[in-house]
Amino acid sequence: MMKTQGGDQYHLIIAAGDKLNSQLRREYNVSGASNASAPSTLPGNVQIFPWVSQIEVMQDASAVFMHGGLATIKESIYEGVPIVIVPHGKDQMDNALRIKRSGVGLVSEVDTLTPTALRKFLTDAMTNTWVKRKLAEMQAIFKTQEDEEDPKRSIQVITSVVAP
Repeated sequence: MMKTQGGDQYHLIIAAGDKLNSQLRREYNVSGASNASAPSTLPGNVQIFPWVSQIEVMQDASAVFMHGGLATIKESIYEGVPIVIVPHGKDQMDNALRIKRSGVGLVSEVDTLTPTALRKFLTDAMTNTWVKRKLAEMQAIFKTQEDEEDPKRSIQVITSVVAP
């Protein structure tokens, strides 16, 4: 995706966990991970980490691509960052359906992705007026509930919006 036309204007941060981080760093020869004499094959606008502070990253993010964990969904909505979910299993499928139904993001199946399709999801997530409006509405609910500091009310709101 980052090598598609226009991809060079973006910066991709991948939080991959320890095991996948090590594997990706070897595969792309990041910091000489596999062959000290070979240069990295990772595009210059891509960084791979085992962990990042999602809240800090999302404060400047244009979109978030995720598998569909609820914590990342919550943080994305709170920060007003459009969501692209590519679910792999477990509760991710249900969460993807909730995101699709609520309109705060876009959903794709992993087996239909190509670099061009990913790039289109990025563009669509950032420019879709429906997604922007629904995301702003949901973000306002989150922020209002935070101001009211009523955990029971927050639970009611979340349940009413994301219940299957």
